[in-house]
Amino acid sequence: GLANETRQRQVAIRERELLYYTKNCRMLGDLAALVAGFAYSGIRYHYLLERQTSFRAGEGDALAEMVFLSLLTACMGLGLQTVLIAMLVAMLGPSLALRGPDGSLADAVAGMQGYTKVMLATFMAALGLLLLSVLSFTFGHSQMGPSSRVVLCSTILAII
Repeated sequence: GLANETRQRQVAIRERELLYYTKNCRMLGDLAALVAGFAYSGIRYHYLLERQTSFRAGEGDALAEMVFLSLLTACMGLGLQTVLIAMLVAMLGPSLALRGPDGSLADAVAGMQGYTKVMLATFMAALGLLLLSVLSFTFGHSQMGPSSRVVLCSTILAII
């Protein structure tokens, strides 16, 4: 009857929502892995710069160097945390919907919706930390000339 048809339509809508959130989890996980990779590259780049004889941190640059590396490390940590959450939600949400008791589809969609907000918040925090680390690099290293600082700041403003 009418009640059964309505229930089938609701299940179809929930299934589309489940696919939507699964796709979003995978996309956010991929982007977070990219941001974490950028942070790791920044740490490695800094290490390589330090090994050059022409680029040495002075006594006054130690605090700036610590801030720069701390921001990159926190960025990488948040990015990897986002990847982990995205992987677990994309894997366990559909599993709950398929194998759980009656009503599990709605529970899975609601849980995925909540965790998508968490993933988005951690991803945006990682992205913000990445931009802050670039700013700290720009103003924290005395070897950079004014033209290099202008280029980096312009790039950051263009990204924002």
